[in-house]
Amino acid sequence: MAALRAAKQAMRREIKKRVAALDDQEKLRQSRVISQRWVVLAPLGGLTRPWTPSPLPRTPGAPPPSAPGNPCVARQPVEPKPDLLFKHPKYARCERIAVFLSMHDEVRTEEIIQDLFKHGKTCFMPKYLTQGTSNHMDMVKLTSMEDMMSLPLTSWNIRQPAADDNTREEALETG
Repeated sequence: MAALRAAKQAMRREIKKRVAALDDQEKLRQSRVISQRWVVLAPLGGLTRPWTPSPLPRTPGAPPPSAPGNPCVARQPVEPKPDLLFKHPKYARCERIAVFLSMHDEVRTEEIIQDLFKHGKTCFMPKYLTQGTSNHMDMVKLTSMEDMMSLPLTSWNIRQPAADDNTREEALETG
């Protein structure tokens, strides 16, 4: 277990370093790619599974995602499906969608949230609660972009309702 924990910590450090090397323009470009492309279908072990392309740059000298020996992705070249997230039938059918509010160094989700409100969908966002040594997360309703911008920032620079704001609909309580 200790080896797994150390490997996860090393991977997190590497990802953080790679993301920090991206400028804001590149982060925004990659965020738009993610919101405009839904999935790439990648055959893995004879099965076809959805795979979302990583927004991180490839390590110089590392095998491309489709190379043999890369166990995480396709074993043969794949072409992106032209479906847009916003046009995908599952997205179109959903009336209630939970989306995280992005931090500066994460994939930007504002375009997705704007689309939810534009199409009259109900948007839920995480609200993290810490009580002693216990952490808890609820998915609470966000009513508009203005509502989002009015939320206070946490110490992690994440917008979320104040801890004592119990006025918001909670997704699991209402279905």
